[in-house]
Amino acid sequence: MARTLPPSIFNDVVGPIMRGPSSSHSAASVRIGLLIHDLCGGTPDVVELDYDTQGSLATTHESQGTDMGLYGGLLGWPADDARLATSPTVIRDSGTTIEVRKSTLNDPHPNTYRIHVRRGEEAHNLIALSTGGGMIEVIEIDGFAVQLFGDYATTLLHVEGDASAIVDALNERDDVDAVVVSGANPSLVVVSGQKWVDDETIEDLRSHGSVGTVRRLRAVLPVLSRQDMSVPFSDSGELESSPLLATAPLSDWAIAYETERGGVTEDEVLRQAGHILEIMRRGVETGLAGTEYEDRILGWQSGRFAELAEQKSLLDGGLLNTMITYVTALMEAKSAM
Repeated sequence: MARTLPPSIFNDVVGPIMRGPSSSHSAASVRIGLLIHDLCGGTPDVVELDYDTQGSLATTHESQGTDMGLYGGLLGWPADDARLATSPTVIRDSGTTIEVRKSTLNDPHPNTYRIHVRRGEEAHNLIALSTGGGMIEVIEIDGFAVQLFGDYATTLLHVEGDASAIVDALNERDDVDAVVVSGANPSLVVVSGQKWVDDETIEDLRSHGSVGTVRRLRAVLPVLSRQDMSVPFSDSGELESSPLLATAPLSDWAIAYETERGGVTEDEVLRQAGHILEIMRRGVETGLAGTEYEDRILGWQSGRFAELAEQKSLLDGGLLNTMITYVTALMEAKSAM
């Protein structure tokens, strides 16, 4: 079920910052893998993947970077980790057994992940969707219906018996944004906030009911959501019509927007922007140095384009030629699996 939230510059515009050919395959699968990594408490020993033959993943999970991203996430690697291209080899060399199964499952969404994992004595099942642009929705964990988008620090409490007293105690806390109960005796209590429920609070909750296994899932989006979220303007037209527009450059308005959207400081926004800039700079340098990918339709283009531009053998596009060179180099580096 989709939600309508104010867009985030880092979540929805400048991003996802990722390795791989497709955000809906590579970045989304990394994020799903990271949540499973947290659910298991580490990289699983056994991974069983079920893909619907009528969906997109059954035929593209290898070529579009789903495997690369998912296995990287299971290893605990983020979407911008340069090691992602090696994740299929690394995870198998680490001892993890992986089985990919394809069958008719009649999943309503074409990008449905059905994943069973085991780590030690623990076993978990998760169903998740890749909804586009690197965004995800987890719809089921261990048989309990949930709705997780990776935009909160999430604490999962397995509760035997009546969970109402536990829910009431959680709702009284200022640092909890939402509490949702799935199932009944047993139930899964899903707690969303800017941070996880701490150990001291968990021990206090045990006095209100039978709290069993506790799992903490990280927020996998760069910018978290929160209660009573607001933004200084909702679209460019609103900003353009504001008399305040002339009082500051657009960059300052972007910082102000993301600061309020994420509930973070200006320094944090600038830190994230600087991190992205450094990744982009390294990506351009890597692309211009030359990349290779066996199944890529076009070979290395950016170096030759830069060479011809330097020789003034191209039409004089000015800044446009530089932009083409850099974007091509970046795309070649990003997709070089």
